[in-house]
Amino acid sequence: MFSFDKRKNSVEEPQESSEISNPPELVNSVSPVRVKKDTFIAQGTQLTGKVAADGNITVEGHIEGDVQCENTIRVEHIGKVKGEMKSQQIVINGYVEGRIYAHTITILAQGKMVGDIFSDELSIEKGGIFLGQSNQLKQGQHSQEALAYAEKADDLIEGGNIMALVENNPSA
Repeated sequence: MFSFDKRKNSVEEPQESSEISNPPELVNSVSPVRVKKDTFIAQGTQLTGKVAADGNITVEGHIEGDVQCENTIRVEHIGKVKGEMKSQQIVINGYVEGRIYAHTITILAQGKMVGDIFSDELSIEKGGIFLGQSNQLKQGQHSQEALAYAEKADDLIEGGNIMALVENNPSA
């Protein structure tokens, strides 16, 4: 039923170790990876000045000043920004007052935007509020043109000539 092998374990003689003739070389041309991190402005935080980041910015606190990032700026329902914002995408679910420049702008149900928008795509959910002027950025249009138009609008408002904002604007 059971079979046991009674052979003795054979001992093999150790083989000579072979040395590696060409050890691997370290490559110094590898550059460090740059990680883009998100920035979070927490509830209860108040910032005054310019905020700039490589990654995304989420605002639940209060910022008075300019906000700029490469990806997405998101103002949550308890967040508040007074100033200029520039990004690829801006999502507003809180309060924003000033000028915003982005490829895509979304105002959510609890969001309120007061000021000027320069964007290719604008969407406003039911309940979202937008008080101001919207300008479409056309393909290839430089942000300098948008800034020049915004500065002209400021001069007209300060001079009390608000009706002149509708003048010869080909995109209107």
